Amino acid sequence: MSIPMRFFVVAALIAAVSVVTGGFVGADEGGSAPTGTKTTVKETSLGKIEDNIGIVISPDARRFACVVKRDKKEMVVVDGKGGKAYRFVLDLKYSPDSSHLAYWASTGEKHIFVFDGKESEAYDGYRGLIEFSPDSKHFAYVRCNGGKYRLIVDGQECGGDYDDSPEEAPVVFDSPTKCHVILKKKGEPFLVEAAIKE
Repeated sequence: MSIPMRFFVVAALIAAVSVVTGGFVGADEGGSAPTGTKTTVKETSLGKIEDNIGIVISPDARRFACVVKRDKKEMVVVDGKGGKAYRFVLDLKYSPDSSHLAYWASTGEKHIFVFDGKESEAYDGYRGLIEFSPDSKHFAYVRCNGGKYRLIVDGQECGGDYDDSPEEAPVVFDSPTKCHVILKKKGEPFLVEAAIKE
């Protein structure tokens, strides 16, 4: 679905502004203040996007996605094209190489993980944010079904079910092919690790 140009216009005007800062407040260990830092700031208009309620820029600053409201529903617009409408859209995130976009979508009762426009099965809920591997080849998250939490890697369920997933302990990729997360069973925390075989 394409968004009409009146909703999505990327301005061609780029304004460059040079800003010189006077240094940091405070002193280093030697007692002297750090030297001033010169910074050049480039400002690019993304145009007027009506009914925009959220926007995210890719790490390479070449792409952006935004959430817009349409008929009391929300949809993600990526590179000028609108996707499917949901009740809510949450937690948009680009991969480190800027080639993939993932987010959570809600139907009101269920939550769906959307990766490059492709939907997962519907879950009761999820915990924490979507995480990408450093090379952007893999992704992971924690889903909840029937009050049970499980690690999902590249869309595949890993390991068993757990009773809880602490919000302060997100999924972490410690290498391009390994990730871990803390999950709880009967109040006891477990380190759950997944190794991806390529």
